[in-house]
Amino acid sequence: MKIAYILYNDLTSNQINSIFENKLYLKENKKELNTSNTQKVSYAKFKSLYLPKIVKFLNANIRNKSDKKELFDFEKSPLGIFNTVADINKLCLKVIPGMDMKLDPFNIKDIRQGASTTDLIKYKKIQTITFMLKLKDNSVLGSENASKNDTIYIITIPPLFTEIGEDNLDNHVSVFGKDNLVYSDSNNCYYYNEYSLNNVNFKMLDEEAGHIEYYQKYVKGQIQKTPGIDNKQIQLRGTENSSEKTTSEK
Repeated sequence: MKIAYILYNDLTSNQINSIFENKLYLKENKKELNTSNTQKVSYAKFKSLYLPKIVKFLNANIRNKSDKKELFDFEKSPLGIFNTVADINKLCLKVIPGMDMKLDPFNIKDIRQGASTTDLIKYKKIQTITFMLKLKDNSVLGSENASKNDTIYIITIPPLFTEIGEDNLDNHVSVFGKDNLVYSDSNNCYYYNEYSLNNVNFKMLDEEAGHIEYYQKYVKGQIQKTPGIDNKQIQLRGTENSSEKTTSEK
C-alpha cells in the first residue's frame, strides 16, 4: 500500500496501525518454522503452566473487542474478530506474557510463519483456528512422546461471540466439549463467550509418524477425524511426563 493512499484517504489511527503492523509481520515472517528441532516442554508442565498463560493471553487480547451485545453473523464473520489474515497475524505479533513466545498459525500446506488466505478459508469453514508456539529462533515448542519421537504442540480455538454454524456444532462439541457453549434465545444459536482450559484444545503432533501432514488434511476437510494424535489417545499410548487426565477427559 502506498503512503499516498494513507495520507489522502482519511484513515483512522487504528486502521493505519493495523496496516503497518501487518506489513511488519509479513516482512519479519518469510522464513519457514523449524519443527524438527523443538524446545522440549513436558506434557505435564505444558498443561499446568503454559496452557493457563495462553488462555489468559487470548482473553486479554480479545475481551474488549468481543464485548458486544450482538453476535457476529456466521455468514459474514464466521471467525469473529479473527476474520481476516491481518486479524490473525496481528495477534501473532504479541509476546505471551511469562513465556517469551508467540502464537503462529498452523498452516494447512507448508509450515511457514503467518497465516495465508488458503489457511483462512479452511479456518472459516470449520470455525476453528489452530496455532503453534513460535520461539525467537523460529523453532517451535514441543516434547518427546512415549516412542521417543519429537512432537510439536498445537492449540486449537473457536471464535468468541460468533454464531457457530449448525454443520460445525457436532465437531465443536467433539473437540471442545459442551461446557463453554452458550445458547442465545434471540439468535437461536450457540456461541462461546470466553476462552478457558476446556475450549483451548491442545494436541501433540509426532512429525516422524506423519501426524503433521495428517492434521493438515483434517483442517482441509479431507478427513473427518484425527486418530492417534488426540490428547486422550496420546495419554492411552503412554505419553511421557504425565499420568494426569487431559483437559478433554475431565
